Amino acid sequence: MIVSSVKKLSLTDEERLARLQLARSDTVGPITFRGLLERFGSATRAIAALPGLAKRRALRVASRADAERELETHAKLGARLIHWGEADYPTPLAGIANPPPV
Repeated sequence: MIVSSVKKLSLTDEERLARLQLARSDTVGPITFRGLLERFGSATRAIAALPGLAKRRALRVASRADAERELETHAKLGARLIHWGEADYPTPLAGIANPPPV
């Protein structure tokens, strides 16, 4: 069994939006997602850095508007996304190799 050593986070609304945007981006899977967070410290900073990285690799960031619409839809349904690293992210899910970012 893989044990997660992730700190439990309290994310700002802006960071939650940026994480959703990053997670919904083409070519950004769980491994790339975590690597970008580790490298840049936040999804907000990772998104800002992606244009420079895109010169070396084909990356397309999901639009902020799409992420905002998704969050609005969840809110209307009474749902809330739980991001990897947050305190209420399911422990069994956090313990697998390459857990989903959201």
